[in-house]
Amino acid sequence: MDAYKLKISKLEAARRQLDTAIRLYFSDADLVSIHTLAAAAFDILKDLDEHGPKTGTFYDHLETNVKTEYLQQAKSLFRAPQNFFKHADTDPEKVLEFLAALPEGFLISGCEKYRELAAEETPEMLVYRLWFSHHNPEFLTVEAFTRMQAANFSIQYSSTQRREFFNEYLGLAALALANILPSSKP
Repeated sequence: MDAYKLKISKLEAARRQLDTAIRLYFSDADLVSIHTLAAAAFDILKDLDEHGPKTGTFYDHLETNVKTEYLQQAKSLFRAPQNFFKHADTDPEKVLEFLAALPEGFLISGCEKYRELAAEETPEMLVYRLWFSHHNPEFLTVEAFTRMQAANFSIQYSSTQRREFFNEYLGLAALALANILPSSKP
């Protein structure tokens, strides 16, 4: 029997995981699945960064901003859900208290790192970045916030209207990327 084989790079695997996690996010799907995919993609991108530009990720920022005695605990806060969702060998009866906002952090960090490493982004990533930036302006740098205000970009969707926003903006993002960045893959 001839099996179909798919050749895929690490970067492509991360892209597919991120795009799928974003689609699940905008479909109000299961947060555990979204987090698992987003964290797996982020781990690939983190490792690729260590072999490439070494510009760092939020884990590196923890190392420079958290006291040494609390560093492992801080990293564990981010890693614990990912490990919990994958393994049951040492703690089969454990119950996790999961922060519902955690997948959003992995999604935005993954989108930014993918864009840096691949020098492109997908329509899904662009739509997620727009959504995240609009609903979390406190995370934006002054420059990014100023650019959004200068562009007079306004989203008329509340945080409960993710699906509607995604359906409206995905096609627009694909067109924008095709016209602005012809090398981007929709």
